[in-house]
Amino acid sequence: ISGVVIGGTILKVGYFAIVRDIFQKDSERITTEGMNHLREAREYAHQQAEKREKQMPKLTPEQEEQMHQYLKMVGQHGHTKLSQITDEKECLGCPMLSKFPLRPPPAE
Repeated sequence: ISGVVIGGTILKVGYFAIVRDIFQKDSERITTEGMNHLREAREYAHQQAEKREKQMPKLTPEQEEQMHQYLKMVGQHGHTKLSQITDEKECLGCPMLSKFPLRPPPAE
């Protein structure tokens, strides 16, 4: 009986060592493939960004000023803040509130 127990233990240890090596090699292969794919995707994204930059016309000074005003406004209000404002006093004098009132005008 002790020979069976020892033999079974040796088989289990050997089996688990082999399975561990297989899993480890497979994990390394998956990681290497994933890193290569990520590198290729970054290179492709970089190439596409350069291509878009070359194709886009340069902004005029007026367009640049409009873009800065827009970014400043978005920085202050965000895209969703207006739908979340509950107190109109929060943004008194805000150009966004005059363009997009929080409540519809009263019916006459």
